[in-house]
Amino acid sequence: MNQANKYVKKLIYDREKQVEQSVINKVELGSFYRFVNRKLFCKSGIGPLKADSGKLVVDDTEKN
Repeated sequence: MNQANKYVKKLIYDREKQVEQSVINKVELGSFYRFVNRKLFCKSGIGPLKADSGKLVVDDTEKN
């Protein structure tokens, strides 16, 4: 299992490196800015949580 985990992580790393390299090699400046903006945008990925009061919390800042 450990070797499979390392193998998958390496594949993911190599793919990310390949995508970044293709953005660098493009002449179009807009593709660079789209790539950077996608990286800056942070998705929570955490669904609504239930507070102690029973209220559903959907705001990311309140989930902390």
